[in-house]
Amino acid sequence: MIIRDLTLSDFDAVNEIFKQLHELHVQQRPDIYRSVENPAEANGYIAEEVLNEENLILLGADVDGKIVGICFIVMRTPRNDALVPRVCAYIDDIAVDENYRRRGIGTALYNEAVKRAKERGAEVIQLQVSEFNKAAVDFYKSLGMTVWEYKMEQKI
Repeated sequence: MIIRDLTLSDFDAVNEIFKQLHELHVQQRPDIYRSVENPAEANGYIAEEVLNEENLILLGADVDGKIVGICFIVMRTPRNDALVPRVCAYIDDIAVDENYRRRGIGTALYNEAVKRAKERGAEVIQLQVSEFNKAAVDFYKSLGMTVWEYKMEQKI
């Protein structure tokens, strides 16, 4: 396995991985998520536009020439004067093809994300995970991540 920068030719595989992740959300929260043909593009990841954006790090896990995992990191600096200025690496998406899970691919992607984020001056790495995705919550905790805030809702 090689963790590398994604290229334009990887985006069909990227979309397939996004579909798996997105459909989990559709199944669990159909009141919020709906099925779409191209969830990567629906999330704003149009390959031709994002591949050279300076604030993005787009990683792929390559196994025998096939992308089987992805990690999209957005480099952020708060624009709020009430917050301590710091560089944050925000993992917008991290996912592994369901046929390749439990092989260390997610951990390798995360570790590379941390390494690349540090190289760009990040002081913290963050992400958001749905509470229903217990496997992902447990995975992130196993990496040393902790809960920072809760996003709550009430249907009215």
